[in-house]
This record gives sequence, C-alpha cells and structure tokens, in this order.
Amino acid sequence: MQKATVYGIPNCDSVKKGITWLQNNGFEVTLFNFKKEPVTTAMLQRWQQAVTHTPLLNKKSTAYKNLSEADQLAVNNEVTTFKIIQQNPLLIKRPVIEVGKKVAIGFDETLYQSIFLT
Repeated sequence: MQKATVYGIPNCDSVKKGITWLQNNGFEVTLFNFKKEPVTTAMLQRWQQAVTHTPLLNKKSTAYKNLSEADQLAVNNEVTTFKIIQQNPLLIKRPVIEVGKKVAIGFDETLYQSIFLT
C-alpha cells in the first residue's frame, strides 16, 4: 500500500475529499494539520518546485482577502510569499498531497489519477 501525506486542516471539505479519494484508491493516508504543526520553508520549496500547474497561494481564500494591502502586494516574490504563508498557513491552496516525490495541490480527481495512479 502506497503512503500519502495530506497537508491541510481536518475540517476543510477539499481536504476531506482528497483523503477519501486517496483511501478509495488504496493509499494509506497521514494528515499533516496546518493548525497544529508548522509549515517549513523546505516544505514550501519542495511543493513549489514539484508543482508548476497550480499556484501554492490561494488568492481566492478568505485568509488572502484578510491580508493587508501591503502583504497582498508583497506576495510577488518567493521569499516574502513563504514568510507570509508560514505566518498564516491557511493561505495555502488545500489539500497539498505528497506521494513519494509526486505532489498535487487542490482537489482534482483527474489530476490525482494522472499523477498518483500512473
């Protein structure tokens, strides 16, 4: 059985859907809760390097809309973006799923099939 790590918060509907999809497709799932465990720069860099199809920062989120105008403008470079995300991990598009070196961001069954089941 392959192991998957799901990064997010347990009460997020997208995270729940991602976990269900993984379990239904034979993955052993571990949840990394953003609210209880810190998101590291190394994690953010790993995800950003692995994923080119989806931005890591969720600009549609309430957390993003609640940022100051200065912080919203500052997210145009990686270093500043990572610092802001580490201060408020709810800015990350959820879920982030890692299976080995494969990464997917957001809930997308078609994407999951193409990345994790091939």
